[in-house]
Amino acid sequence: MTSEQVLDEILPGLADDFEAGNRNFRGIKPSSADDFEPLRECLAVLIAEGSLLDYQKTATYQFTPAGYVKYKPRIDALRALPRLPQSNTTAQTEVALADPKDIEEQRKRQIVREVLASRFDDSDKSLFQFIYDNGEISVKALAQTQKFGPNLYAVLDRAVRANLLKKQVREGHTIYSINPQLKSALGFVITEGKEPL
Repeated sequence: MTSEQVLDEILPGLADDFEAGNRNFRGIKPSSADDFEPLRECLAVLIAEGSLLDYQKTATYQFTPAGYVKYKPRIDALRALPRLPQSNTTAQTEVALADPKDIEEQRKRQIVREVLASRFDDSDKSLFQFIYDNGEISVKALAQTQKFGPNLYAVLDRAVRANLLKKQVREGHTIYSINPQLKSALGFVITEGKEPL
């Protein structure tokens, strides 16, 4: 097995413990002598990147919160995909690795939908659409359009706190843009249900 295949084997169990609130550490041992080196490499990477804790170097492990968040899309993909026969482990790994981006994008769309529904009016979507269409825009230019009403500044502040918008000050001008990590999800959500032009 490769270290990627080993990772696919250990992630679901670590996630099960984390999701159950089980603060015990999980023992992880190679299933064969051939798996020792890929497992060692995989665990070393997880520990070095801060995704896994090794309890007092006893070969017992648990996810850190950051590790769980980082690998959640891959874990979801592994849980959703049927397991292929061992003779086709390369294809299994390739399929498992292909899906997390789609799952992550769906998760981001759901987050954006929930944030928009709970913190913003339907009329605020036009502000997000305007910023999305312009890439980045100064607060002065937004105010001059007179399209967004007296609550413009409050909506912008809420959007920055909700991490939908990024705020920068350049050469004395306050510039707003869509958070690049949520740009495609926000673009999708704000155009949902609209008739194509």
